[in-house]
Amino acid sequence: MIPLEVEEYRRYAFFLACFALGLYVALVVASFGMLSLFLNIEVIPETDAGPLVGPIMVGAATLALLLVLWAGVGRAGGAMHTVPVSLVVLAAALSYLVYGFTGAIVYGLNSMSAGTSTPPAAQGSAASEPVSGFVFLGEQLTSPFAFAVAFWAGAVALTYFVLLIWRANGGQRPRWPWEKHPQ
Repeated sequence: MIPLEVEEYRRYAFFLACFALGLYVALVVASFGMLSLFLNIEVIPETDAGPLVGPIMVGAATLALLLVLWAGVGRAGGAMHTVPVSLVVLAAALSYLVYGFTGAIVYGLNSMSAGTSTPPAAQGSAASEPVSGFVFLGEQLTSPFAFAVAFWAGAVALTYFVLLIWRANGGQRPRWPWEKHPQ
């Protein structure tokens, strides 16, 4: 087994996290497309939500996953020896919750800013704007898209930690035949 220096381990963890986040976004976007196609439902059915609510929600879930991945690396110090199952579950749960709550906040802010341009006769509708954010939150947290966000966050976090353990225990990258050293 080749001992791995702390700096090299952290550099590997950083680049692996970058690729893991790219994989996560790609899997979420692909699963959104497949779920929307097969279930014949929109990811965000509210037409007044705007075009940026969905990408902001996925971006926030991705940042939540990044924080959990880095917390795992920081907690382990030099190198991990076992998969932190609690962090894998935390990654899934946190991504799921951040996805929904970020969407509710952005949707609520978007509906409040759209509500300011209404004429004074429609002032009674201003009280329902915060409620629309809670309704949006409930719809998003019970949608199959939120479960896809949680599933892929857990799967990517598990794969990330397994690869870190593999590397810390002497795992090497695959090599072409001409790169192998003669024995």
